[in-house]
Amino acid sequence: MSAAIPAIPPAALDALRQRAIGDLPPIAEIRPLLQSFHAEMREAFFRGLPAADVVHTRAQAIDTLMGALWTLCGLADTEATLLAVGGYGRGELHPYSDVDISILVPAGFPESARSQVEGFIRYYGT
Repeated sequence: MSAAIPAIPPAALDALRQRAIGDLPPIAEIRPLLQSFHAEMREAFFRGLPAADVVHTRAQAIDTLMGALWTLCGLADTEATLLAVGGYGRGELHPYSDVDISILVPAGFPESARSQVEGFIRYYGT
């Protein structure tokens, strides 16, 4: 029998989604959430969760989190596009893998929105 598939707690994601645009939580609130999720994934793997489920579940969880943060940075309604690339882009995020992204913006992208992209990058790189 396979182990249950862990998830980032829905209540934590809901709390993140309910924040106002521009009201990013301190990174100190996000790190423990991810650390707990990764620890649960590791335990589930050692209880029998197939490796394919681990890498796909990790990618889905990071997708959800990145989407919420993208929205909080005020970028959801802009012409900027957030792309997952590499293994993450294939939906296969291995433990300890980097979360590789690309951000595309069109020519003539407004300076005000450009600063929002820069804020996302600074937050993401923290």
